[in-house]
Amino acid sequence: MEHAELDKFHLEVVASDQAKFETLYASWKEAVVRFHKLKQADAIKKFLDRMNSEEFVNPPSRVAIFKEMRDEQMTLFKQRISVLKAIEVCPPTEFTKRFVEQQEEKLKQFNDESGILFDKLADKLAKDMENTNEDIDIAEFDLKDFLIKNDAQLEDGQTFDSIMEDQAKPTTQRRKLESKTLNTNAINYMDDSIYKMGEICTNVVNFYKDFAGRMDNNKQKLKMTEVNF
Repeated sequence: MEHAELDKFHLEVVASDQAKFETLYASWKEAVVRFHKLKQADAIKKFLDRMNSEEFVNPPSRVAIFKEMRDEQMTLFKQRISVLKAIEVCPPTEFTKRFVEQQEEKLKQFNDESGILFDKLADKLAKDMENTNEDIDIAEFDLKDFLIKNDAQLEDGQTFDSIMEDQAKPTTQRRKLESKTLNTNAINYMDDSIYKMGEICTNVVNFYKDFAGRMDNNKQKLKMTEVNF
């Protein structure tokens, strides 16, 4: 009788311990699942915070290039104005076709030098965008690699690829598109403002050159005219 009671007690203790273990184990498994999901959510948040930071929205390197462009535009503007101003204030006695041609040569030199610099800046801008896009691709790869290794429990029909497509790529694609649009607009504006103003300046100089040529001819005719008293 006593042995039977002891056996029964032992079985009850074992059953109780097993139930406690199963309950604790289930709780632990749920905690692990939650922990991995939290790690996944945190990784995605940090990724998006980085994509929305200055590093990718207004990269300092790109801002510096835009500043170089702006400074060069202002320099070229002042150089062109100086050419037109020199023609404007030239005394009539010194206003010759040769003088205007000298100013024309200066203008061409300014345009050529600035054109070379702007081409370099455009290449620099394109390279900067390429580097930024590469950094985005690397960040995407690192995030997906982390998600796979973290191995959080997925919802029905969900994959790590679908998580990237739904939660990461919309932002990265927007960053790339914004970058491309901004760079294209900057270069188009630069081309438009630089070359249109250059065309206007060239037309003005050509007008003065033609006018000066006519004056030179008239002066020559006056020299050849005999005045009889």
